[in-house]
Amino acid sequence: MKRRNRSRGTAILEFAFTGPPLIFICVSTIQMALGMWHYHTLQYAVKATGAYLAQHGSDCGGSNNCLIKIQDLAALMKTYAIGVPASSVSMIFNSASSSDHTTVLSAVSCQLTNSTTPASGCDQNTTQWLPSSNNAVGSEFEIKAEYLWSPIIGIVAPGSGSSMIFGSFWLPAYTHQVTVF
Repeated sequence: MKRRNRSRGTAILEFAFTGPPLIFICVSTIQMALGMWHYHTLQYAVKATGAYLAQHGSDCGGSNNCLIKIQDLAALMKTYAIGVPASSVSMIFNSASSSDHTTVLSAVSCQLTNSTTPASGCDQNTTQWLPSSNNAVGSEFEIKAEYLWSPIIGIVAPGSGSSMIFGSFWLPAYTHQVTVF
């Protein structure tokens, strides 16, 4: 006489209950780590670009041409922002007043790279930065960058209404420095 195996197929059933939530948790953890890496990398790139501008931003005068252009700063940002898609990064360069530290004297806003409209891309902008009216030693400037991050989790749980939204959002980076040389 044969005995029936009553536990047949339970492994498939257990995986069906536990597998999808575990896969969702793994993908969510990887996406969170990737978002944190993008945020940290963008902040590091903005800080390093600001440090370069602080050291090389004032007009050297004479035959030595030390003028920095927006496209030079964009190239530096691309060098330091490894892994962050340049097409999703928008930047704002502000020249601040040294008297109150908040008044913006001049500003340039552009996409780090924009192949569809090259005129609005930072990599094509030949504007001198800092402006000649505010490029002396001790002048202040700000660099702001924002990266539009679209996590893959938004495909699985796009959210509904205002209670839960997993769509794209901006990761900001900022530096405020003073030219020293």
